[in-house]
Amino acid sequence: MERNLRKNLIIIPGSCSDRLNWFDQIKFYEKQGWQVGFLDLDAANYPSIEVRTEAIETALDNLVNEETVIMSHSMGAMLMFNVLAKCQNQRLQNLFKKIKIFLIQMPCESKALNAFKAYYWLIEVILLIHRYCVHWWLEPLLHSLKKLFQFGYGNFFINPINLFLNIIIMHSSFWKASLREFESLIHYYETWQDIFENLKSDFSAYENLYFTYGEPDPVCDDVLIKQIGVKFPNVKLLDMTYGFHNPHHLFWFQKRFDDLILDNMR
Repeated sequence: MERNLRKNLIIIPGSCSDRLNWFDQIKFYEKQGWQVGFLDLDAANYPSIEVRTEAIETALDNLVNEETVIMSHSMGAMLMFNVLAKCQNQRLQNLFKKIKIFLIQMPCESKALNAFKAYYWLIEVILLIHRYCVHWWLEPLLHSLKKLFQFGYGNFFINPINLFLNIIIMHSSFWKASLREFESLIHYYETWQDIFENLKSDFSAYENLYFTYGEPDPVCDDVLIKQIGVKFPNVKLLDMTYGFHNPHHLFWFQKRFDDLILDNMR
């Protein structure tokens, strides 16, 4: 397969996140001259983190070139971390060690998993209500509103409206997920946590590997992320303090997020 040599940005989103969640960022980076690809592999379609990791690796093999930047967020960062740890494709391994890879607010907090299990019953009830009573009309409306306000990205007066829409969009995409996806998430988290806590992979050869951290974030432990930086001094850490778990969606943090990422994408 012939590979496109244009500079391209590949976004690997978190769980229950779709293009509508990333509408602003996709438009923003396209205006910066990037060809933006959105790699959304629904967790519900894959029985384990291993199978989904293989699917992402296969997709990246057809997309990644020397001009690629990978931006992974939340569970997407978990999966990208797993790809890096287990990749057997020599061509990809060589590229991964050279291209810029961002792992944004990667979950690594065991308390989050325990809370997730404890409130699973509540998630199940709300999912059913949302799926049959709300989602069928809400998403088309949100998509239309996002198009209406896309000119306001970076505008202080329009951004609060964008933030309000993003919160609703995140709510909508979260609750439209299937129960199987949440079951998969629990399995993914348990498996991934074992991989993370027993890390044996050597990341010392990676030239442009970035992790973000920052409180408050209930699922990303900045202490553990900093430990990666201590173990591998070549790994770069970006401070997203006060950006919460979704720094790219918050109007008071979007400029800092974009500046941090763009400065390191060049």
